[in-house]
Amino acid sequence: MALIKCKECGKEISTNASSCPYCGYVYKKEGTSTKKIVIVTLITLAVLFILGLSFIYLTESLIPKIKSKNEMKKYYGTWELVNVDSEKLLDDIINWNSIAADDFKKELIISEENLENQTNGFNNPKTEYALSYFDRGKEDYILFATISQMVTRDDLLGVETRKICFKLNNDVLSQVECTMDDAIPNANIQYKLNNQILGTLVTP
Repeated sequence: MALIKCKECGKEISTNASSCPYCGYVYKKEGTSTKKIVIVTLITLAVLFILGLSFIYLTESLIPKIKSKNEMKKYYGTWELVNVDSEKLLDDIINWNSIAADDFKKELIISEENLENQTNGFNNPKTEYALSYFDRGKEDYILFATISQMVTRDDLLGVETRKICFKLNNDVLSQVECTMDDAIPNANIQYKLNNQILGTLVTP
């Protein structure tokens, strides 16, 4: 067992001693102290990393979805067709199937059962309709559906998945241009809200 002199009283003590048995002077173990600092630092970094991931999840995923779900209730109801521009409709490739203004449904019924919530995308809705949320400096919501859901015909081979997009303004759904290759051009299709169905508010 190696011996050293106590820094405080000068008497010989063991190198393994944590304190001097004669004067009580306490010796700090540098290796243990450094190890504790490293462990605390690693734990702090891990906590900050987890908090960062949680913040990203909240801002990029959870909050937009909650906002969209609360926005969805504005679309629940029955909607009456008030306008279709026949000439613009005929200018599109969709005319291969000779779809006319009279083919569009005179009334749409949108509810919690058939309106899907999407975020930053225009995927084919699993239900009849979908509401997509975009963050372009301000909240922007687009309602869209495939052409097969918007007309009364079932012989749309080849164009049945093409999409129609709408924006809601003052209880009127007005067709807008979609940023998709398979969207039909704007034919000024409009539906007006006839009867609203109340939805359930979602909170974080």
